[in-house]
Amino acid sequence: MWVVDSQRLWRYIRPVPDTDLASARRCTTRIHQRWGSFQAARSRHLAAVSGQQVPAEKVAENILCDLFTTVLDWTTEQVRLQEQRVDLMLTRGGLKYLVVEVKRPGSFDGRGAVLRALTQARGYATSLRVPRVAVSDGGIFEAYDLTSDGLRPRALAHLADPEPADDLWWLSTRSIYRIPPPQGRTIGNPDLADDSVLHPKYRLPARCFGYVGDPARPATWKLPYLLADGTVDARRLPKAIGAVIRDYRSQQVKGLPEEQTAQVLVRLATAAVRTGRMPHQDPTPADIYVALLDQLNQLGRTGDVPGLT
Repeated sequence: MWVVDSQRLWRYIRPVPDTDLASARRCTTRIHQRWGSFQAARSRHLAAVSGQQVPAEKVAENILCDLFTTVLDWTTEQVRLQEQRVDLMLTRGGLKYLVVEVKRPGSFDGRGAVLRALTQARGYATSLRVPRVAVSDGGIFEAYDLTSDGLRPRALAHLADPEPADDLWWLSTRSIYRIPPPQGRTIGNPDLADDSVLHPKYRLPARCFGYVGDPARPATWKLPYLLADGTVDARRLPKAIGAVIRDYRSQQVKGLPEEQTAQVLVRLATAAVRTGRMPHQDPTPADIYVALLDQLNQLGRTGDVPGLT
């Protein structure tokens, strides 16, 4: 009797994954059922580009409106176009949920184009205090959550695929406020910065720093460790490592959040591996690199450094 009762009790108290929710199942079913008609409508919108009947960017907006209102469960009134300089925004009950940067079809011809659009979307979202962004050219569609160190993937899809991506469910009205499980690599703030923006003191772009709080604000960039051409700065790297390890948990590196320390150490260790300075590469390693390895072991992050294990 006790075994049976325990099993019943466990069914009631165990956490229920978001993907097991009835609303998730219903939304996923809806996405699959309506994907075919969405594909047909998308083809008609794209045909308008070749016929030059409407501006190309408007075509991509129409495709996304169909995605949100026919495949997903947003109403037409909740999909706002061209408000506050934002191409498309999802709102509900007076709250802003998603900022979408829309580009003309075919604009995303490389990763750089996607990152530039994400940088633009992040700027709008930050100013409007919206916690999520997406970019699309009517084909590629990528949605992310804003985090302190970059953009965490929420839904990645290609709108031309014959079958829909199930993670589109994370953009429905029933789940956009939920935190999705990890899926893919977070895009770090350095990747979202414009290389033409330089730190006033070091004259370096954001990608040369161990920590970037805001890609648009050089004052939040800390710990320079790369040269402008992307090679490791042999003079600054050990100083950056020392600053983090010496001040770990004491917050003396002003502006470096404690929760970002481990990721910064991973970034600096990756540079150290590139230069062959880590203990498994150098028979007589400098103390700073021995201390770095020890800190990574304590944090359980050695497996995140390519070439370290």
